[in-house]
Amino acid sequence: ENLPASESDSKKRSLWFHLHFWVGWIAAVPIALVCLTGAFLIFEQDLFRWEHKELFQLEETGKALSIQQILDTYRSADPPLQVNHLGIPKSSQYSYSAFCTEIRPEGNRGAGRVFLDPYTGELSRLGDEFSLSETLIAVHRRLVAGRTGQLVVAISSLALAITCVFGLILWWPLRGRTFVRAWKRGQALDWHNALGLVAMAPLIVMAITGIMITWGRDIWPLVDKIQGYPSQAVAPAIAVTEGAERVSMDWVVDRVRTEIPDKRITGIQPGNGKNPIKVFLGADGNNLQLFMDPY
Repeated sequence: ENLPASESDSKKRSLWFHLHFWVGWIAAVPIALVCLTGAFLIFEQDLFRWEHKELFQLEETGKALSIQQILDTYRSADPPLQVNHLGIPKSSQYSYSAFCTEIRPEGNRGAGRVFLDPYTGELSRLGDEFSLSETLIAVHRRLVAGRTGQLVVAISSLALAITCVFGLILWWPLRGRTFVRAWKRGQALDWHNALGLVAMAPLIVMAITGIMITWGRDIWPLVDKIQGYPSQAVAPAIAVTEGAERVSMDWVVDRVRTEIPDKRITGIQPGNGKNPIKVFLGADGNNLQLFMDPY
């Protein structure tokens, strides 16, 4: 027998309710951790500076090392450090920071982030002691569980996006006067509907971008193939022809600052001889990358 329309609608609504409820619960714990740590990480830079004050309160004793001298200082460390990316500080009292690779006879290995005092040439590595800012980042991105934790975050993000869609389907028949009901009746379900409606769009955006961070290498090529053009800026192709001597990084910095004086250099990737030099600039929220033949 065919069920009455009202009973059929009720069963459909019950199905969407259970899907919304259980998928939401599955995603709840990891997503709650991601959201909570993400809220604190808005102040990540301030937190890091508070934890490591000594790196951001340098004594300006004498003339600071030039960019080329700074790179040479990393290279002359024991074991030698190859700079993959050098961050240029905003203030003269801030240390330089570089993501480095240790050059060893038995094989190179990542050295992480190494700081340098441009007045003394002293190199500093963060020790193994507890760091609140680093722990928050590890929880936010990987639940402190490496690649497995990263996958859990991505799958939970997908579940969050799905449960938001289920919630929208549940809300649609009751869409009229959502906020008025919450204000006047004040029942938990009314507030859940109202707050869920407000938060739904940013939550879906956060969920999708979280998925892209984890599986972007696989997803972006597929998206590009479907739409027929690249989604991200394509780096210019520079054929590096090795010459007798690489240009000085000081010359590179001076040239960039002369030709583009309205933008601040935020970082440099010196390249390894076969790759072009990359100079990163930023001003008023806009980012720019310059590519230069090192010879």
